[in-house]
Amino acid sequence: MQAVPPWQAHWIVPEARDGVFLFRLGFQCNTERLLRCRVSADQRYVLYLDGKEIARGPERGDRWNWFYEGLELPVAIGPHRLVALVWWLGAGDHAPAAQVSVAPGFLLMGEAPDTELISTGMAPWEVTGVPGITSRWDKTNVNAALAGCNFAWDASQLPPDMRLGDGPGYKPAKVGTLARERVGTDQYGDVEGRMMHAGSLPQLLRGPVPPGRVRHVDDAAFCAEPSTRVKREDHRASEAGGWDALLRGAASLKLPPKSQRRVVIDLEDYFCAYTELETVGGEGGLIRISWAESLFEKLDDDGEKGNRDDIEGKAFLGRTDEFLPHGKTVHRFEPLWWNCGRYLQICVVTGVAPLEIQRLAFSETRYPIERDGPVPFPGVRRWDKIEPILWRTLQMCMHETYMDCPYYEQLQYAGDTRVQMLITYVYSDDDRLARKCIRLFADSILPMGLTQSRYPSSNGQVIPQFSLFWVAMLHDHAVWRGDFDWLRQFMPGARRVMEVYLAGIRPDGTLETPPGWNWVDWSHVWWQKSMGPFRGHSPLDADGWSGINALHFVYIAGLAAELETWVGEAAFAERLLRARVQVMEAARRNFWDTGRNCFADNRSRTYFSEHAQAYALLTGLLSDAETTALHQALREPEDLAPATLYFLHYVFEALLKLGDREEVLRRMDVWQELVDKGFRTAIERPDPSRSDCHAWGSHPIFHAATGFGERRPPFVLGPQPMGT
Repeated sequence: MQAVPPWQAHWIVPEARDGVFLFRLGFQCNTERLLRCRVSADQRYVLYLDGKEIARGPERGDRWNWFYEGLELPVAIGPHRLVALVWWLGAGDHAPAAQVSVAPGFLLMGEAPDTELISTGMAPWEVTGVPGITSRWDKTNVNAALAGCNFAWDASQLPPDMRLGDGPGYKPAKVGTLARERVGTDQYGDVEGRMMHAGSLPQLLRGPVPPGRVRHVDDAAFCAEPSTRVKREDHRASEAGGWDALLRGAASLKLPPKSQRRVVIDLEDYFCAYTELETVGGEGGLIRISWAESLFEKLDDDGEKGNRDDIEGKAFLGRTDEFLPHGKTVHRFEPLWWNCGRYLQICVVTGVAPLEIQRLAFSETRYPIERDGPVPFPGVRRWDKIEPILWRTLQMCMHETYMDCPYYEQLQYAGDTRVQMLITYVYSDDDRLARKCIRLFADSILPMGLTQSRYPSSNGQVIPQFSLFWVAMLHDHAVWRGDFDWLRQFMPGARRVMEVYLAGIRPDGTLETPPGWNWVDWSHVWWQKSMGPFRGHSPLDADGWSGINALHFVYIAGLAAELETWVGEAAFAERLLRARVQVMEAARRNFWDTGRNCFADNRSRTYFSEHAQAYALLTGLLSDAETTALHQALREPEDLAPATLYFLHYVFEALLKLGDREEVLRRMDVWQELVDKGFRTAIERPDPSRSDCHAWGSHPIFHAATGFGERRPPFVLGPQPMGT
């Protein structure tokens, strides 16, 4: 655990449990200098010094990894004021599922000699509620529920200038528990609360979003219901120029009383961004700003979207923030969390007073990983158009954690993240996000011995196969970074995961899959209503044994054994090697189909998949005849359940292990469709797809960077003694 000097600050808390709060502290400086401090909050904060935004945070983590930012604040001689806007959305649906929380609070500790001057719990901090900002739950967009709520801002109830901390209603903040970084002896070994860690990531990127272009203006019913379609004949072309000028920052836009407008804006790329809106007047009016990845042709289930470049005849269904303007002074609205997508719908209705929108802009946010330049992928048609799409997907799914998707969940899933981390390793020397991911999954391990499938998360979930992928992450870090001293701390956790699987091996070698959601891929053959609402695996026999899962274990057990050898644990490596041979032999007896010359998914041999054949090839335990047969099965899959964009990573790895570049190139047609259908990011699964931005579909840029598997990881590995 990282050493941190003793904390000399307490958490301060508001009287209310949920909501948005302002904490403020006025103080006097007698000399010009830098104030050094550490700052954090539960759940989130924005910190201002004398009205200027200084920081946002904290990094997302868990109770054992609660992060703080170390700041240096330049101050001149004279009076100053620190203001923290803090919000806590509770543990229900309104809070993002990726947000782990304890209780609302704010924490700031000044480093010596300014500890008593500015630290919470010592200095006279005050707090007030902010009734003008409330969470907004859009029931028409329940598919995005895991990403949390949006917000409504009512200018008539807001303080004059929140950034300055002005306004009535402030009271002394209640002093809570002392901040700490470890289980403390003075708390009798108490493990409740938050264990503080210095933030490990660089500042997230913040930069202006290009203005895009106005695609449609009409006077549809205010904030049109999703069933209200965009129609060419309703377009007010003469008004589009005024909105374009507003987006470019060239002019403000004035709307008369008793009017309404709907504007559809195409940003022409995918962005994660904060909205920045400034208005004057507009009392009695309402503005709603909605974000969507695409417009919809059909709104049932996941919805069909068609070509993503098209808007004609489609409906807009998006995540929506609401703004109620008021009065003659300029009001600035900025949602507390970013939104994302390609399309925006601005719906405005004016009341008894005219409204002037002085500014409407968007500020991009993401992890600062950049594309240095094109990387060739010889033989891939239109690679120059595909590669930017895949890079953009990766960037949009990297923030304070890796994410499966920015629009619908914002959760860090181990299966998705392993692929994202591999791309990170080959394109960047910055592996801070990868290291944070490995640590968080290690701390997610449950009493049963498996990691949680997605973490951090307020909603626990287990996908047993994803625990194996966390073990694979450790192997990946070894071969791409070689930092064994750092990796050794996670080996006990890796052994716990493998022990769960080892305990499920019967004397005859048959492997029982551990309890949890049995998920492998979103193959459309398995995605049938008759199979259940969230099928991610082929139907199994009553005993539940799975050829795919058995072969997956054999594949990962080989990586784990190699890793154990490298860290000098030969005995455990030998145990894993014996187990994988035992399970492989049982897989041949139970799942090999002599008629088809490939592995079945179930013992009755009624379901077959590309997934089982790919895992089998990756085990390295096949005979030459078996290898030839499975290679042929992947080249001519017939009625094998096909792998989707995500699992094609493992199909590609299997094919490249055999030196079959031709088949890899043929299967790139899936990504060709992204270009044909107007995508700016990679899709979650074949249409109709919920998510238009899913990072697991970016893996072809990993295969391009590794030269079709020719560029191997940089470390030639053998047993690594302590200290190596």
